Amino acid sequence: MLSADLIDRLHPMIFPEIAGGGQRLFDDGLPASKWTLAQQRAGQLGEIAMVYDRVR
Repeated sequence: MLSADLIDRLHPMIFPEIAGGGQRLFDDGLPASKWTLAQQRAGQLGEIAMVYDRVR
């Protein structure tokens, strides 16, 4: 959906945990796009929740 430019808002979260190796979430080669940070919150355990809006 990202490569087809069908997403207008992302809600990524970062957790302070080391998980080791594994499969990649995104393949290399996505087209360039611009995003703006609309909101961010930090939790008590160090997690960060963000909201990004697509700039069109």
